[in-house]
Amino acid sequence: MFGEILAKNVKPGTHYSLFIQEDNSEQEYGVRCVKDKIGEKFSWRLRPGRYTITTFQIHNGAGRIWVKFDVPDECDAVYIGKLEMYMSTVSYIQVIDDMATAEAALREKLPSNDYVVVKQLMQKGIER
Repeated sequence: MFGEILAKNVKPGTHYSLFIQEDNSEQEYGVRCVKDKIGEKFSWRLRPGRYTITTFQIHNGAGRIWVKFDVPDECDAVYIGKLEMYMSTVSYIQVIDDMATAEAALREKLPSNDYVVVKQLMQKGIER
């Protein structure tokens, strides 16, 4: 599963965390990120299921994100989109489909052509 995060009001070099929760589970996983000059490309290895990126934490603050995505069964690679956001107590988020660019970058890093990329864009979710 891969995509990109564009934390618009975060200075390059800043560390922050995103928290991911699998549906039907109470456990959240923290993923540490570092803002670079453009954005933060990511790839996470997750088992098939439905997930929610619930919150972000930066310095001493935190805020809600609440976007959902699916990792389908029997899939080589899943593109979930580019998450553009402004980190504050009231978060602005937008999901952007830039699969052509992301897939080209992935195939440059992993030149083998024996895998299929599936698109499952993040969706703004409703809190449970």
